[in-house]
Amino acid sequence: MNTPRIALLAAAGTLALGASLAVAHQAGTPPTIAFPTSDADARACNGMYPNLTVSYKMKQKGSSHRPRSKVRLKLRRGAPQTIYTVWVRTTEASPLTGKTVTPLIPTRRFASFVPATPDSDLVDEIFRPGSGDEGQGKNLRGNIFRTDSRGNADFEVKVDYWLFGGTLPFGKVAHGLPSLPIQDSTTADDDRTLTIVSHCGGGAHGLVPSTAEDPHQSWFHVSMAGPKVKGKATKMLKRR
Repeated sequence: MNTPRIALLAAAGTLALGASLAVAHQAGTPPTIAFPTSDADARACNGMYPNLTVSYKMKQKGSSHRPRSKVRLKLRRGAPQTIYTVWVRTTEASPLTGKTVTPLIPTRRFASFVPATPDSDLVDEIFRPGSGDEGQGKNLRGNIFRTDSRGNADFEVKVDYWLFGGTLPFGKVAHGLPSLPIQDSTTADDDRTLTIVSHCGGGAHGLVPSTAEDPHQSWFHVSMAGPKVKGKATKMLKRR
């Protein structure tokens, strides 16, 4: 089947893990992987923020025909006055960007994120040339939040798909596109469901987390372990 060309946005590649990982979770909660702060991240964000924590709640309901999920995040003692974004991970590359990360937003918002995505990160077979930008980016409402002067922020989003045992329905964006499984605690090779990153000194880039000129900083991964979960993780310093 030929996929129709549509005008829609994307740039994050592999998320670097740094020197080591720390997993923080309690019985009945999903594991949360906290990235050790790298020297590059510390320079970009003016500090390591060893007291940074993130707590989260996720609840999903509805049916397979009308799935819904609600996510709440509380970030404390992070980089102040800084943009953060939240991403959902799929087991296969997105047909929009070729990346395995997609903004944690309702599918109806995908089209509005395209013009803020680097044109070079949009899949040629789907997008017309010039659908995206030249890497300038734009801080669009959806998967984005900004910390206050103390480095604190709350984030909440409702999406039209399940994060545990669900799929990301790209077919709602354009006819003929697939629904891709979302990574969770049942995924054998990679159970990371959500990724939280910062944009110290930069901003968001639509359907992708960053560009080569404006890199992001990875702080946490959250793996969904059921249809209703909550947990908390603490930032770990880099082990030398």
